[in-house]
Parts: sequence; structure tokens; C-alpha cells
Amino acid sequence: MNIFNSLGSNYSKRSGAYSLGSDAKAPARLQAYLKQHYRAPEVYLTYKGREAIALALEQLQLPKGSSVAINGYTCYAVYEAITQAGLQPLYLDIEKNQLNFTAERLSAALKGSPKINAVMIQNTLGMPADIQKIKTLCAEYKVPLVEDLAHSIGMSYSSGQEAGTVGAAAALSFSQDKMIDAVTGGAAVLYWASKIQPNFASAPLGHRFTTRLYPWATWLIRQTIRLQIGRVILKLMKSTKLLPGPMSGAATPAHKLPSWHSHIALQSYGQLPELIAHRQRIAAVYREWLPSTLQFSHDDTAVYLRFPIIVDKPLELIAQLRHYGVYLSDRWYDAPIAVAPRQVLKQTTYKKGECPNAEYVAARMVNLPTHIHVSEKKARAIAEHINAWLESKA
Repeated sequence: MNIFNSLGSNYSKRSGAYSLGSDAKAPARLQAYLKQHYRAPEVYLTYKGREAIALALEQLQLPKGSSVAINGYTCYAVYEAITQAGLQPLYLDIEKNQLNFTAERLSAALKGSPKINAVMIQNTLGMPADIQKIKTLCAEYKVPLVEDLAHSIGMSYSSGQEAGTVGAAAALSFSQDKMIDAVTGGAAVLYWASKIQPNFASAPLGHRFTTRLYPWATWLIRQTIRLQIGRVILKLMKSTKLLPGPMSGAATPAHKLPSWHSHIALQSYGQLPELIAHRQRIAAVYREWLPSTLQFSHDDTAVYLRFPIIVDKPLELIAQLRHYGVYLSDRWYDAPIAVAPRQVLKQTTYKKGECPNAEYVAARMVNLPTHIHVSEKKARAIAEHINAWLESKA
């Protein structure tokens, strides 16, 4: 077995071939598609998902000093986008056995924090937030709801509404290992006619070059990792900065999404229903074969970008699975406001103890792959390896 959580998880040799193509009209075609798909009057394409978040928030024209209520278990990119948009994040703890904050927790925050002028949900790992109750609260307090779809493009809530169509705005991410994977990219979807025309910079040429290499390079690394050749290639590409990291760059200013990434994103949207069905089948295998005590609450609408489990010694389990060719060190997330390494907490306003449930999960989280390179047979084998490790610890 040769399975990674990330490292080109959505790409194969065949998909790498079409990644070489391009279309100068692709950005306009993608923008038109997204406007029609989400029935939104305004869509702005960006080079990064965090740029889309920052752009959407800037377009809301919130009062100076406003707070944005966000999930207390999230990526540093969300924090960065909010602060670079001139706003302040307010962290809402997740609930036990869940990965999103509840409407009850949001209600308490809205009552106690008059500076909350926007609410953002993220449907963590493709597991839906309680959207209807949250939307009702936002309407009651007259604060806009922003849907961060970094993990949940293509998901529909239990109400039947597609994620990204419920709030005042949505931010899409087309970054590495996401539902729509164009190596990098994003889009701000606005449900009003914007009166502020953003100024877009050109994406850095060097980074654009490395992203073109990414699908082929990661395929080659995955194929040769067991022969050690892949490790050498990976180390070399990292040291020469030829392997683009998803956390590179900033949230502002926004950059234009080049035609190549627009082309890949548009291709991926056409495959999205099939890919979601695959992820849900793989998640069903994990649900069946793994102990329920390790699992989070299931929702039939979840699209499972990854399948999360909780164990007491995650690093030990990850090391054990590595012996079988299963590489899960990219955990999403090992801290409440996370990016490798954990020390990033020192760069944020988060204070230890603010979100105890998020801290508990972060210390124990392992998420299992559901992407196209994981068959149902391989998912069962991964589950069996985990069960054997659990038995050895009993």
C-alpha cells in the first residue's frame, strides 16, 4: 500500500496529463460557471482560498474593530484572512464529538459580544454545521453569514440547500487536497452586487511555475517513495522550493487566478458528484470497521474530505501506519488554530484554554484519507491496521 493524506492526493498520472493543458478563456468560463451554479450576482476568482475569505469580508464593509465569530478549531489561513481584512476573530469552541460550533454556542456569543458583525462557518472536513439554526440567529442579530467551503464544496445540507448558497457570501478554496483541487486558487461568491471593484495583483511567476510541476512531481514521489527514490525527490524539491506548500503567501492583496488553475478547477467541478460519492463510500467502510468510540457524530449529508478519528496517541498510530505505507502525518489539525508547526499559536490571538474541546481534539486527531487513491479494499486494510494497533495497546 502507498497512501498519503496529501501530496497530490487528487492527482494521478492520467490527471497530470490534462493538467498540462490550458485555456486563455478559462477564468471567464469558470467565473460564469460559478455565477450560474451558485446563482450569485458577483464572483471574484482569487489565487488563494484565504484571499477569497479576506475579499468577501472586505466587500461586506463591516464597521472598524468588528469581530468575526469563527470555529475554534480551524486553519491559520482563516485567522490570517480575517486579521488582514482588518477584523478580529472570535473563537467559538466545537462541541464534544463534533467538529463545528453549535447554534447554542453562537447564540451565547452573540448575546455577550456586541462587536460580532459577521459569522463564519466551515463545515470541518466536510461535516455540516447546524446551518438552519445558525442562519436564523444571524438573521435575528442582523449579522451576515459567510460560508467557508474550504472543506465542503459540493455538499448539501439536510435542508437540501447546497453549501455556499445559504449565507450572504461564500469563500471557495481550490487548494491542494481539497474537494476542488487546482493546486491553488479560490473564489469569493457574493449575493449582492458589489460596489467595490477589487484591485488584483498578478500571481508570482515562480509560484505559478512550481504549481504546474506539482501534479506530475507528487505522482512521481508517491510511486517511488518505497524505493527511497521518492524521499530523495521530495527532499530535493522542498529544499529548492520547487514543491509549493498550501500555506505559502498571504491573504492580501488578492491575486488573479491564472488560466491554468481556472481550467483545472472547471474540470474538477464536472467530476465532483462522482468524487463525493467515492469519498462517502470510503467513509462508510471506516464507519463499519472502526470502533464507534473513535468516531465523531455522523451526518448523512457529510462529504468527508477526510475521515476523522480520535486516539490517545496519534503520533504513535501515525508511525505504526507508516510501516504499512500509509502516511498520515498531515493531520488537519494538531492545534486549535493550526498550521505546521504547532508553534503558530504564538502568532495568533488565541489563548490557551479558550476552546478546551478543540484543544482536546487537536491533541488526539488523526484523519484518514478518502481520496481517489483509496479503494474500499484499502480503506478496510487501513481500518484493520488501526484495530490491530488498538488491540496491542489494550
